[in-house]
Amino acid sequence: MEAYIFDWLNLLLRWLHVITAIAWIGSSFYFVWLDNSLTRPDDPDLLEKGVGGELWAVHGGGFYNPQKYLLAPKTLPQNLHWFFWESYSTWLSGFAEFEPVATGVVVVLLLVAFAMIVRSRIGDPHHALEPEDGLTVRNVAEIFVEGISSMAESVIGHHSQTYVPLLGSVSVSVTLVAGSGPLFFTVSV
Repeated sequence: MEAYIFDWLNLLLRWLHVITAIAWIGSSFYFVWLDNSLTRPDDPDLLEKGVGGELWAVHGGGFYNPQKYLLAPKTLPQNLHWFFWESYSTWLSGFAEFEPVATGVVVVLLLVAFAMIVRSRIGDPHHALEPEDGLTVRNVAEIFVEGISSMAESVIGHHSQTYVPLLGSVSVSVTLVAGSGPLFFTVSV
């Protein structure tokens, strides 16, 4: 009976981790979009207050006017919302179990090893211009980067090159986690 309870707690903890990670990624994407969509305010009063960008938006029938200050304003409001619970909850729920931490360490080590191999192979500018024969680490890396770049351009558009490192890192991480999962995750019967 005790193993049954622990399995349910493990399942709930994993789902908490997934849900908080979705919230964290969603809020991060929102702020990236917000920063890319801000325009310089026309109102001289806003410029004098230190507002560097603003946006007018509508959602659910309500109008919103977020403003970004270049520096912290002279006085902060009493009710200031900080976006940190999403990230804290994701990290804490992820570290509550050993297996995801071990998988994360393996993923980071594999990414570092892959980056070091690729960097050593394309470090010489003359070597980088000469194509290699066969299936090499460099060729695999170039195919991977070209694939991510073309997919990003087809979905995002001509601004996609900014997001290629992020998308490539996420793709490699997901692939390595999926591939190394059987090494660390066991099913109790």
